[in-house]
Amino acid sequence: MPFKFYQNISFLNSLQEKAFHLQLGEILHFILGTLCVKRNFEPSSEELNLLIEKALFLYTHPFQAREDLKTEALKILFEVFSIPRWGEFAKILKDCTAIFREIEVFSGPENQLLRPDLLAFKEREVLLWEFKLRRKDFKEEQIIFYKSFLDKLYPNKKKRFYLLTFVPFDFEMIVESGGFDFKYDTKEFSHPTQLTLFKNPG
Repeated sequence: MPFKFYQNISFLNSLQEKAFHLQLGEILHFILGTLCVKRNFEPSSEELNLLIEKALFLYTHPFQAREDLKTEALKILFEVFSIPRWGEFAKILKDCTAIFREIEVFSGPENQLLRPDLLAFKEREVLLWEFKLRRKDFKEEQIIFYKSFLDKLYPNKKKRFYLLTFVPFDFEMIVESGGFDFKYDTKEFSHPTQLTLFKNPG
């Protein structure tokens, strides 16, 4: 008896949607990280378009998919830059002595790779920022590994750990040195660090 196979279209659509949001998040990560490193908190439309084109260069999607990503990224960014919360975010970073985007660090006996989205330094503070497209994308165990590493590396500095989301745009300090109270067993977690396509700009 012959068989007929049918592809579940809803499953394919779900995969495509996940891929789109993943790529959109990586593009926004790249753009925001680059702007922060350059201390450019009031970018022009031309600068944003140039950064998006640079981010899309590493993708090989058909033209329409690229245009959809570009359109959605610009829409989100223009909304971000138009709200007061963006000014509050910029104010926190403006007086930092150094800002790094997605630096790679190997930590622990297993040389686990850590790659925080943004690491900023003040005279007596270290600020670590985790960027997510949406709040539901955040996994709290990521911060456990970051905090453990920074506590060993900078024992005398105050550490603040922030979560920033793009949709909707907001940020919150989720951990401060001395106030860590997540109820997780770090032994349960494997490598949670988000790996992206982009490296620090030259």
